[in-house]
Order: sequence, then structure tokens, then C-alpha cells
Amino acid sequence: AWWPIHIRRAAASDSASESHRVRGTTRLADLSGLGPKRFYKEVSVATTTGNNLEGQGGWTVHLDHRGAVKTPAGGIMCLPTEELALLIAQEFDEQIDRLRPALMPMYRLASTALDLVPQYRQRMLQSILRVAETDTVCYRVDHPTSLAEAQKIQWDPILEYLASTYAMRFVTTTSLAPAQQPQATLNKVEELVSEGKMGSFSIAAMDLATSTAKSVAIALGLRDGFLSSDNGIKATLCDEDYQTGIWGTVEGGHDIDRAEVSVRLSSAAVVFRLAEKYPDRNL
Repeated sequence: AWWPIHIRRAAASDSASESHRVRGTTRLADLSGLGPKRFYKEVSVATTTGNNLEGQGGWTVHLDHRGAVKTPAGGIMCLPTEELALLIAQEFDEQIDRLRPALMPMYRLASTALDLVPQYRQRMLQSILRVAETDTVCYRVDHPTSLAEAQKIQWDPILEYLASTYAMRFVTTTSLAPAQQPQATLNKVEELVSEGKMGSFSIAAMDLATSTAKSVAIALGLRDGFLSSDNGIKATLCDEDYQTGIWGTVEGGHDIDRAEVSVRLSSAAVVFRLAEKYPDRNL
């Protein structure tokens, strides 16, 4: 089976009262970036009713027989799909001596969706729109010609996809001056990420992908499944990969950057695929 057998799917009645706070999940890390010592032996997933953002039933993660895992803000982490709950359960199960939030990207993304999106949705949408105005894939080079060709190979298919699918046309430039994007393009971006089109988890994933890639075009390509996670990572790191191909990788620098980009974009892509699979859950 795909899911590790030591993650037990528990019946809802197995869970302790939700009023029992789970130690270590509301303040997950200290200044060192490390969380508390692992204090649990078993991780399980249980069903619940009426506690997620839409008031529908969902799934919760439990450590031993304690109450449901909570978000950093202290709310019950009620997840809209079993797959998402199992992924987060797996993250908790893979912690060894201490909890390491950097190794728990799905927990962090779900926490953003549950804690921050309801309060800061409009701010996130405005941030996404600002990235669209200065999208990375719109800023090209004339030379070296090998880098210009690499940018064209990685980025042009994305812009062609958006143009054919949404009649969305981005202006590219090789100048240092900002490219002025058509208002119709910015309006279309706003429409695609509006509250009626994307639920809280998808907004959190879109915000994560956009801020990571510095590109709404790449983020939309990931959301629609036009780009795989691997291709999204390649598009995001196009310039960096060109430079490291010439000068080599700085250990502890480029490799860490690539790992972080990979984790962030792959996490966002998981949410996008689940939103596509379960349109009725309004992810």
C-alpha cells in the first residue's frame, strides 16, 4: 500500500475529546527551528463532522489517543480530504527525536489555509496580483544566447498555454524597465484566484507557489496541471540552473535553495491535485 502501515486509520470513536490540547502542535518550533521532543508513539487519522472551513465533515490527525492535532493558532486541524490527513499524519510519524517544522510542509500549508486565509484572504490576493505585475517569466535576457534560449524553452510554453486557455497575454521584456502588463491580463488573474473560484487551501497553495516561483504564470501552470512539480521547479530555477551549470553548485547554498523550492512547489501541487479530484470539497 502507498501509505505506511504504521499510520493507523482510527475510527472517530477512538479519539479523545477535542478539548484535550495536543502538546507541541500549537507552538511547533523555537528560535532554533526545532520543535519539542517527539512525545507520541502512534499517529492515526479519524473522521469528524462539521468542523472544517465549509462546515462539512472532514478528517483529523491524532497523536496516540490524544485529541486532534491543532494548528499554531490553536484551532482543530480539520482537513477536507483523507489523503491530506494521511500526508500530515505521515509527516508527524516521520519525526524522530524532535519535531522539525521544515520537514512538515503539508502541516504548515494546512495551517496557513485554516489560520491565515480566512483572516488575510484579500491581502494574499493582492500579493498574488503584485507578483503578476512583475512576473519572473516576463523578464528575459538578450545574451548570453544560451541563457536566452533556456528561458524561451522553459517559459514560452507556459505563456502560450495561458494565452490559449484564458486569453491571458503577458508582455515580456529584455529591458531593465518594468514591463507594463495589460489590464485585461491582471483582471483575468484576479478572476481566477477570486474567492468564488478557489477555496482556502487552494488560495494558500497559490500564495505559496507564487511567492516561491515569483511567478503567477508558473503557479497557474501548476494549479491547472499543465506543469508537473518537476517542470514547475525547472521553470522556477531556470536562471539558477544555468549559472550552476557553468560555475558549479555551492554546497550548503544552491542545493538548499533547490530543496526548499522543490518542497514548497510540490506541496502546493498536492493541494491543487486534491482540489481537482474533489471539486465538491471546495479546497
